[in-house]
Amino acid sequence: MILAYSGKAERADPASGLGRRVGAFLARSVTFLPLNTDRAALVRDHRALSRGPGRLSFEEYLDYRLHDRSAFPAERDRHRFISLETQADLCARVCGPDAASGDAWAMERRLHATDIPTRASIAVVNGDGGDFGNLPVLDDAALLDDFLRTHDVPLVARPAETRQEVPSLRIAALGHGRYNVSGLGVVCVQTLYSRLCEDNGPWLLHRASVPHPDLAAFAGPRGGEARLSVAVFAAGETAHVPSCTLCFPESLRSPDTILATIDPATGIVQPLVTGRGMDRVTFDTVPGGARCMAGAALPCWSDIMALVRRTPAALAPMRWYSLDIALTARGPIVLTVAPGAPAALHQHAGGRGFLSDAVLDLLDACGARVTLPRDRRVSLPRARPQPLRPAGRRG
Repeated sequence: MILAYSGKAERADPASGLGRRVGAFLARSVTFLPLNTDRAALVRDHRALSRGPGRLSFEEYLDYRLHDRSAFPAERDRHRFISLETQADLCARVCGPDAASGDAWAMERRLHATDIPTRASIAVVNGDGGDFGNLPVLDDAALLDDFLRTHDVPLVARPAETRQEVPSLRIAALGHGRYNVSGLGVVCVQTLYSRLCEDNGPWLLHRASVPHPDLAAFAGPRGGEARLSVAVFAAGETAHVPSCTLCFPESLRSPDTILATIDPATGIVQPLVTGRGMDRVTFDTVPGGARCMAGAALPCWSDIMALVRRTPAALAPMRWYSLDIALTARGPIVLTVAPGAPAALHQHAGGRGFLSDAVLDLLDACGARVTLPRDRRVSLPRARPQPLRPAGRRG
């Protein structure tokens, strides 16, 4: 039986600062755990993982269901999960100065210069003071409204600085100054402009791509949201791909996000998942899709891998990066390039830690060795010694 479980700080482990923080987290959130959960044991178990190579927070510990020993009987497999903090640390060690690079406009120009297919920006919102070449700068709501009304196809707004936690916005004009915006619903142009300006960063506008027809058959109306996240380690001009994840939509923070691990060798889609922790659910077909997606191969997979293999030469000297790829009617295109890889995306999709043996070897080759603890051996109970019998005559 599963019930909503909430704890109190003083009952988790009063003598431990970690226990107080964990208890405070449980007190202000609703986390689904078995009714007979031993809170003190939960705190001690998390403490061991938080001190390991993954340095997981308590929220991450629950999200990945690492408290469920039936799902992770091997201790080593639990230590394969990494936190956002560890991901950033590894990225800094491998990528160096490139780890802080998040200029989507500069990366777009770089991809165009090396003939890597990518989207083309047509305007920038809130870009006053930035170097955006000949792109028109829309620095007020009236200019944005005039520009949007001249385009009869949906547009997409994305941050000019690559940030995983900020999703792109799909914008469709409805007429009379009203727009249907993903995540916002139907809004006026002033509301849309305020949303684009609220974080004081520029946003790039480009035309929405038409999804591949086979992908549309799998995902229905959500085909246009599909993004393929590919983790790449570059060794010279060779691309090593340890993991691929399909995501609907591209933001992991969206409550209706659907994820699926993709076999890098074959393009076969693994079971789809949504939710976190004890709310994690697996299924085979995207809601609204006409065909079962799990077990099928993604369309144009050979073209996707051919595109990935071209990126090391174009992005040198980057050694570890992630590609966000869209499957369009004209073939795959690179949407964004970011240093490192969104480990949380891959871990939620596959239910396994990002530090697979292949990733550990690739990180080691890049000078960022990670050592996992060995599995503890289960010692069998020793036989109780029998008392010696006094020597006597036989028979």
